[in-house]
Amino acid sequence: MSYLVRSTSSNILEAGIHVVRLKSYEEVQHYSDEERVQLMFEFESFGEKSIRLWTSPTLHPKGKLLPMCEAVLNRKLTSHEMIEGLDLEEMIGRKLKIVVRNAMSQSGKEHVKVTEFLPLGNSESEESA
Repeated sequence: MSYLVRSTSSNILEAGIHVVRLKSYEEVQHYSDEERVQLMFEFESFGEKSIRLWTSPTLHPKGKLLPMCEAVLNRKLTSHEMIEGLDLEEMIGRKLKIVVRNAMSQSGKEHVKVTEFLPLGNSESEESA
């Protein structure tokens, strides 16, 4: 599954694997449905580049939020967390790896996709903390 990322910034991450920090999140109106909300996450690399990700605010197994949270936390979520939810504020500033790929839309426009979220290994977490 790939995750569409939109940005107008020229300071966006290139294709590849990047260690990033979860910089911020905010609740925003869904781009195509005024009745729904989305979460917008901003990740920042250590080279001052960034990338944004839009996702629904649910921890559904087929969604984007669940694999992202598990990568940030470096573990699977508990059944309690899956039911009760998570405090996203506690994840701000934490690091993970993302896999970024270039893609072409059906209309011929280039864009960037985050295709995977990866946890940092324990040694990487300690080194970069």
